[in-house]
Amino acid sequence: MEKETNTNRRAFLKTAAAGTAGGLAITSGGTSAETRPTPVSQKAGSPPATEAGGIANRIRGPLIPIQPAFADDEALDVTSTCEWIDWLVKEGVPLFWTTQGTTCYFYLSDSEILELNRSIAQVTKGRAILIAGIPFRFSTRECIRFAESAAQWGADIVMVQTNWQERPDPEAAFRHYKALADHSPLPLFAYSLTSWPENFIERVLDLPQYVGMKNDAGDYEAHSAIINAARRRGRAFVPMTGGEVRPYLYGRLFGAQAFADLVTCGIAPKVILDFARYADTGDYPAAVEIVRKYEEPLVAAFSPLGLHPTFRVSRWLKGKAKSYHSRFPMQTLDKKGVSTVESVLKKVGLL
Repeated sequence: MEKETNTNRRAFLKTAAAGTAGGLAITSGGTSAETRPTPVSQKAGSPPATEAGGIANRIRGPLIPIQPAFADDEALDVTSTCEWIDWLVKEGVPLFWTTQGTTCYFYLSDSEILELNRSIAQVTKGRAILIAGIPFRFSTRECIRFAESAAQWGADIVMVQTNWQERPDPEAAFRHYKALADHSPLPLFAYSLTSWPENFIERVLDLPQYVGMKNDAGDYEAHSAIINAARRRGRAFVPMTGGEVRPYLYGRLFGAQAFADLVTCGIAPKVILDFARYADTGDYPAAVEIVRKYEEPLVAAFSPLGLHPTFRVSRWLKGKAKSYHSRFPMQTLDKKGVSTVESVLKKVGLL
């Protein structure tokens, strides 16, 4: 499957670079208002559907998954993290999210997660959109409290992260999602880690408080299926892949309007902002050239070492963190690894 996926990616990049975009036509998406589902009843505090739809239309361009910095003694370095985010905002990055994986929730205490999200929201408030992710381990009641706090901090959206690898009962999972829709004062993002239960995406789409989702279940076919499901309902709904910029070239043809990237955008935001501009205006050869010049060599060189520890080194080498260390048991690169990262960044012109 991985070999087939990589072949599909290479084939698509080849046709996109030729300016054909695989022979697919770009469509504006959407259907008539008559086809939209009747909004579910909303309890006090839940954002109206019009407000949720409005912010969905503002979710455009590159998004940075926030990786926190740590000090040499493994302490969470909130200050360095926020200084890095402030720089990214000034460079023009419009979107950020905190997640279970990249934001290291597995290795942070509850109080550290709350402190980090609160501090980030103070940086992004009124300047960029922050999608604050809820930890896997939080109960439904704790998720609602997190959403209420996130609204007070100044976050814009809350992401409901469920560990689908635990195979929760679909009905219980939907009740969880529905409870957040009923009680969250902020619009919501859904999350898929593996394939969802049958018809689950359609049921979530019938909850107007959900304005998008982080899709880690598949880059191409799975992603276009989610986009098309939303379009059939005439929904303002933004599915986003979690890692690289390449899937956006494909998803853009089906109505995708945003994408997540850390490896390149986290240290060279202007490069990826240019990529987004090229992709959005149909200049696929220029967009593909950025993928080939930066993303492909970085991912190829850094994947064997680990994308997360190599990014910490990249950020440190760019002067955007005081340390490249991780918190045990997360990996910290040795001197040889640091030298490799430095060499690669110099080779592609980012250092």
